Order: sequence, then C-alpha cells, then structure tokens
Amino acid sequence: CIGPASRLMGGYTYKWTVINGANCIQIDYKRTGSNFDSSIPVICRIAIFQNNNEMVKIILSYREKEADLWKADFEKVFKSFRWI
Repeated sequence: CIGPASRLMGGYTYKWTVINGANCIQIDYKRTGSNFDSSIPVICRIAIFQNNNEMVKIILSYREKEADLWKADFEKVFKSFRWI
C-alpha cells in the first residue's frame, strides 16, 4: 500500500486483534507523504478481516503533524468495524 512516491520509515508491526467479535490482522507503519511534502511522516494502519466467504481490507492514514485532528477519529473508525 506504499506508492512509488513514498518510502517506509522504520518497520511494520503486526498483531492479531479482535474488533466487535471479528478477528483481524492489524498492521501499523509510518511512511513518507506522497501528495504533499514527502518529508512529512504519515501514520498508517491496515486491518484485514476475513470470515468464511468474505474479506475486508481497511486502510487508514493521517499526517503525523495532524494527529491532534485525526488520531481519535482514526481509532473510532478502526474500532467500529462490524460484519453485517
């Protein structure tokens, strides 16, 4: 999920987690920005959910310098996943 204009900053962290009864793989990492100044770190999370016949991949990101605006919403969105 890192485009050609972005670079990974550090490594990935992986963990299994459960959101509203759904198991998922949570992958967190930091990368450089691609649309604006490429020196601005971007916080990213990928969550992969799978049941018997469906798979959902959620990708969320925000610029690190805008954490005060987005971090709380980022966590709420991530924790709001439900199979319907």
